[in-house]
Formats: sequence, structure tokens, C-alpha cells
Amino acid sequence: MILRSFRMEDAQDCFAFLSDAQTCRMDGGYPPFTDVESEAYRHLMNRFAVHKRRWMMVRREDGRVMGTIMFHQDRGGSTDCFDVGYVIAPAYRRQGYVFEALSALMACACH
Repeated sequence: MILRSFRMEDAQDCFAFLSDAQTCRMDGGYPPFTDVESEAYRHLMNRFAVHKRRWMMVRREDGRVMGTIMFHQDRGGSTDCFDVGYVIAPAYRRQGYVFEALSALMACACH
């Protein structure tokens, strides 16, 4: 797996899991996206593009985006603490990809 910044050409791969009802329910309970061309989806992709603490989990074998992982400031307001959030497509769950991504991020954060 490769971790890298979002690219606009990732939008279609991201739509594959952000249009899945189960994934959206697990990621915060929002309704799944239904149109890759919708204003709401384009807005989300623009947010992905500028978010400096979000990475795409990309399969090395075929370059497909499987999910995203990100750091965000702790909801309690502490500037020293961050939460980790991730979204991963159903086909790639329970295969160790999130653990691999989190391990890589933690190794970088600790150096």
C-alpha cells in the first residue's frame, strides 16, 4: 500500500466507497453520495484537496484508492492531541490496510 496526498483524479475511486450506505453510516451517519458530479461531492473533493493531514490509501498493485486516513485536532480542543479517522471501501476491510496506514503515520509523527 502507498500513502499519498489526494489528487483530483482520485474522486472517482473515492466515490466508490463514499456512495456506499454502510460506509457512510460507519463514517458518521451521513447519507451516501449519489452523484459524482453533484455540488456536494465536488465540495468534498475540494476539501480533500486542501486538507494537509489526509492521505489516500492506494493499492500498490493497481493504483486504486481504497480509502482515506487523516489526523484531525482533538474534539476536546487540545492542541497537543489529534484523533485519527479513516474510511475504507468494503472490499478492502479486515485485510490490515488501516493498521498498515496507521503504523506508517505514527512512525512519521514520532520522528
